[in-house]
This record gives sequence, structure tokens and C-alpha cells, in this order.
Amino acid sequence: GVRGCEMLDQLGERSWCSTAAAFVARAYYALDRLDEADSWADRSAALGATDDVSTQLLARLVRAKVFARRGAAEDAARTIGEAMAMADGIENTQYQAIAYADLSEVFRLTGRPDESRAALVQALECARRKGIRPMAQRLEAMLAAE
Repeated sequence: GVRGCEMLDQLGERSWCSTAAAFVARAYYALDRLDEADSWADRSAALGATDDVSTQLLARLVRAKVFARRGAAEDAARTIGEAMAMADGIENTQYQAIAYADLSEVFRLTGRPDESRAALVQALECARRKGIRPMAQRLEAMLAAE
């Protein structure tokens, strides 16, 4: 991921690099490396065109989760709101599933369990609609664990 982004950047390929950077940010977040996650999310947003909705969406999702993990509930709410406005306006249900799963996490981290569960259900519906079996199974397991 990181090396691939660096190579794309050296080649001047900003479009692919911006999306790859967003996925690197997600990976750092999953590893609980919040500073790197935040930095890569910023890099992704900066590299991506303003009309590159998937990249801008993914970058905001990571930033919202980082804010929530750091206890900045207002910043998390604002950023996740921006992200969800983007997610609701795209046709790609895979990205919608990712967005609703991340919305669920932000709600969970900011002490809103009922809204967290509702967002998780929405993520599962999107994953099923798109036919993304592994994601649907993971979301089902998360719902069962609640």
C-alpha cells in the first residue's frame, strides 16, 4: 500500500494515488495508528480531485473515526455528516456499505448505541444488495455480537 502510493506519486499519477492513500489511511486506522491514519487521510483528500467522490468519502470516513477515537465528538459528527452526504449521493453500494459501517463505529465511539446498530443494519443491507459476501458476513457477526 504505502510503497505503491509512493511509486504512483513519483509517476505523477494522482488519481489512483489518492484512492490508494485513502485505503492506506484505513489500514493505519485498523492498526490503531491514528496519527498515520489521519496523515494519510489528509494526503488522500489533498491528492484527490474535489469531484472524486469515492476518494473524498473514504478520507472523511477515516478522519471522522480518528476524531471519534480521540474524543472530539463534534468534529467527528461534522466530518461523518459530510461523508454520509457524499455516500448517499453515489450509486456504488460498496462504498455506501463502507460508509454506513464507519458511521456505526463513529456512533459507537461517541456513545450512541441505538444509532450505531441502525447504521450497522444499513451497512449490511448495502453489502447484501451489492453481493459482497465477506463484508456481509463480517457485518452479521458484528450485529450478533451486540
